[in-house]
Amino acid sequence: MVQCVIFGGLILDRYYEVDRFPQRGQDAIITGEFSVVGGCSINMAATFNKLGGRAHVVSCLGRGPIGEALHQYLHDHRFSQRFVYPVEEDSGYCDVFLEPDGERTFFSRKGAEKRVPPDLKPEDLSGIAAAAVTGYYLLDEPEPVLSLLEDFSRRGGKVLVDLGPLLDRLAPETVRRALDAASVITANNTEAALLGLEERTAQIVVIKKGARGGSVTAPGLAFDYSPAPARVVDTTGAGDSFDAGLLYGLATNMDLRDAVALGAACAAKTIAIMGPHGFWEMKL
Repeated sequence: MVQCVIFGGLILDRYYEVDRFPQRGQDAIITGEFSVVGGCSINMAATFNKLGGRAHVVSCLGRGPIGEALHQYLHDHRFSQRFVYPVEEDSGYCDVFLEPDGERTFFSRKGAEKRVPPDLKPEDLSGIAAAAVTGYYLLDEPEPVLSLLEDFSRRGGKVLVDLGPLLDRLAPETVRRALDAASVITANNTEAALLGLEERTAQIVVIKKGARGGSVTAPGLAFDYSPAPARVVDTTGAGDSFDAGLLYGLATNMDLRDAVALGAACAAKTIAIMGPHGFWEMKL
């Protein structure tokens, strides 16, 4: 069974369904609300697992009601807790405002998940084929994560880097080291421009364009891909699901075009359900 490790952090997503997202200083009506375990790491892990792999999330896990809910969720859905470390600090959460067309706006409150487990060593990742990291996990304690990823890459592991919309909060040196350690970099159009990804000719670069599919460049190869058809219910987690499908494909030595198509199919599964991830089945 192919394994991956995901540096991302565990949080609770608290959803508020709204009739519209208001302009600053204006009002809107909340039409419904619910909570679900979320964060990029668990979204990716759910997809990677459903494809037949085994994902290990790296995160500290806090105390209190949120921490207890996270722990119970991991247990109930049989997520790996190999690299989940309990600490005496409250876990964080994200308030998600979901509009009728599936668009969402996030407000995050960081907690225990921002900390890097102190005892994690390079040799602990032995036997794992692939790794992924999000920008959220590089905000507060980037050095130990970057060192682990650099060592993992040198040993021949495949590393996916998706810095996401928080990349403008990352130190330039953190961004440079993360990108240099990557086997594959994923970003949207805005992020790609900020990162100067057109200069990254020695790595796989995937520009995700939502409903328009995206583009891929790699050494000696360039192509566009189309989105898989889906009815949009909630776009939360679609990018994470794409990344996990792509990473699974690369970790199992799929052709790059097939790995990208698998990522698009996983994203389509996710946007067709409410919440940031689900437990759907996919035949490969």
